[in-house]
Amino acid sequence: MYEPHFFLRGCEIITNFDGNEIDNGCWYCIVKIREHVYTVLAYDHTCDSEDKPFVVNCDWSFIATAQGGIANIGFFAECEEFENLEEAFYYMVKEPSRYYQNSTNYVRIVDKDSPEEVYGWKEGCGLIEGIAFIKEHEDWFTGKTMQIVLADKTVLYQRKVS
Repeated sequence: MYEPHFFLRGCEIITNFDGNEIDNGCWYCIVKIREHVYTVLAYDHTCDSEDKPFVVNCDWSFIATAQGGIANIGFFAECEEFENLEEAFYYMVKEPSRYYQNSTNYVRIVDKDSPEEVYGWKEGCGLIEGIAFIKEHEDWFTGKTMQIVLADKTVLYQRKVS
């Protein structure tokens, strides 16, 4: 599975599998980002696209139905295919617009034990930029649990640097 762990607290997540048991040939995970806006990660190794079975559909205008399906009320903005799950998740979090509301589309890098101390950009940065910054400066953060947080302190990424 993809490391690091991304926290999707506060998001509604709809799947066609229970827990971590993904044993059928086709599965999906729908994350509700905001009203009528969803990001979909789908996997299908039963079709012709064996080489790129992971598909990310961003900013779909869909509504989840009571039967577990989705009803189309619009169209999707982007679709990308990937060879592996890591690349697909990376793409899902690459652009701030995919997960963040307007005016909160930046993140801050903090030490979990000292959240008032901000590293890197005081004005905030993108999630992928923040992860790269932590990796680049691991010598600074050795022994610390680093977090990347939204302005409202929602944790999107956490890593213990050893």
